[in-house]
Amino acid sequence: MFLCGPSTTQYRTSRSFKLWWKAPILICRKYSLAHCRHSRWHNLGLVMQATRGIIFDCDGVLVDTEELHRICYNKSFQQHQTGVVWNEELYEMLQNSIGGGKEKIRWYFTQFGWPRGVSTEEEKRQLVNTLHQDKTQYYLQLLNNGQVELRPGMARIIDEAYARGYMLCICSAANERAVQLVMNKVLKDRSKKFHLVLAGDVVSRKKPDPEIYLLAKEKLGLDANSCVVIEDSQIGLQAAKAAGLGCVITPTKYTTKQNFQDALAIYSELGDDSQLEQLFLLLFSR
Repeated sequence: MFLCGPSTTQYRTSRSFKLWWKAPILICRKYSLAHCRHSRWHNLGLVMQATRGIIFDCDGVLVDTEELHRICYNKSFQQHQTGVVWNEELYEMLQNSIGGGKEKIRWYFTQFGWPRGVSTEEEKRQLVNTLHQDKTQYYLQLLNNGQVELRPGMARIIDEAYARGYMLCICSAANERAVQLVMNKVLKDRSKKFHLVLAGDVVSRKKPDPEIYLLAKEKLGLDANSCVVIEDSQIGLQAAKAAGLGCVITPTKYTTKQNFQDALAIYSELGDDSQLEQLFLLLFSR
């Protein structure tokens, strides 16, 4: 049985009722393309009711890929002879203030000038789409080549939360192909433990808009007090807060200087056992 939709409070498991991860992609007419994955519950013969959830951002949380993204943007800029190079300082600013890849590119050219010969709105749209498409292709090649790993501590968080019956979800601003590769190449068998995966394609507004988290909450069938978000950026924190969700922060080198005063907690390194234990106490006591 494959269930996904606004009313998912019916998720239950017993010895005679099991949900299996079957389809990689579900077409949701109302919300465009959504990734909804269901796996058999780790119930050890017990009746379990999934009444709590953990929502993970992808880039920066599950995988630390921001530097790879910057390299791929620059490769695309060079390929198309734009003369643009995003250094670490500039990319940190973009990463901390603008959600979405196409949005970053458009903002940059709007602020600093479009390449010569690009003047009409159609020409601007085509340039942004081409640059982002090629950047994404470079990034997908890196994922395919196995150059991306889970951030320290994430494997244990996923395994322990799943064993305790939590509904696990990914909400990413990245496109569907990139998230799919993270599932296949990095998470591998652990991808079966996620009940819902939403890529940036499914929403019309990117973080800090709360749309993707509101959609996740609806699809999981859980109220705000039953969900915790794990994010790495202020943009993600703002999106979670606007959706009424508590948010835990685990920053990357590009987000360490941001203001996270509204976070439930901040953990600089979840690969450290003491910080990981503190996170478990916070998550599993809710």
